[in-house]
Amino acid sequence: MIPTYYRPGDNATITLIKGGVITGTVKNLNGDPLIAISVRAIRVRDAEGKPIPFQISLRDRLTDDRGVYRLYALPPGTYVVAAGGAHHDLALPNSADRFRS
Repeated sequence: MIPTYYRPGDNATITLIKGGVITGTVKNLNGDPLIAISVRAIRVRDAEGKPIPFQISLRDRLTDDRGVYRLYALPPGTYVVAAGGAHHDLALPNSADRFRS
């Protein structure tokens, strides 16, 4: 399988099953892994596609020494995955959030 790379601002569709896992690698513009960067999954829709009235971050984790993160035990739904930047408990990341190297 050929890996797919996304840049900040790109859209990606990820389909999860009950107890799903999202994993990936956070890298800087030079392709170097970013270590100890906070990554969070923010559930924005439930399994039926209905909007979540209060979006909260689920399963915050830090990247490891390879820039890899793993967000697990996620309930079915639609998520926004954010890395780095300020932590927002009740709001989606905004354009002011940046990756830190």
